[in-house]
Amino acid sequence: MKHRLPVGVSWARDKKCYKAQAKIDGRIKHLGYHSSPYPALLAYIDAKRVMVRKLLNENRKMQHFITKELVQLRLTQMEQRGFEQIYKYLQEREATQ
Repeated sequence: MKHRLPVGVSWARDKKCYKAQAKIDGRIKHLGYHSSPYPALLAYIDAKRVMVRKLLNENRKMQHFITKELVQLRLTQMEQRGFEQIYKYLQEREATQ
C-alpha cells in the first residue's frame, strides 16, 4: 500500500521536501516547505483555524455550521498516521492561548 500524506501536504520533488498548502478564500495559499509531513500538517491546520476564526468574526449566525466544519476537519486529521503527536501539540497550544 502506498504511503498517504495528510490533507494539505504534498511532496515537492524539485525541493525534496514536503509542501503545505491550503485553499483559503477560493485561492491556493502556499504555507511553506518542511522537512517532514507533520510540521506541514500543522501549518495547514493553523491556516484553516485562522480562516475559521475569520469567518466566525464576520458572521456569527454561521457559528454552528463553521464549528461543525472545524470538528470535521479535526476528525479528518485524526485519521492520519501519527496524529497523537499533533493532537498533543494542539492541546498544548490551545492551553497557552
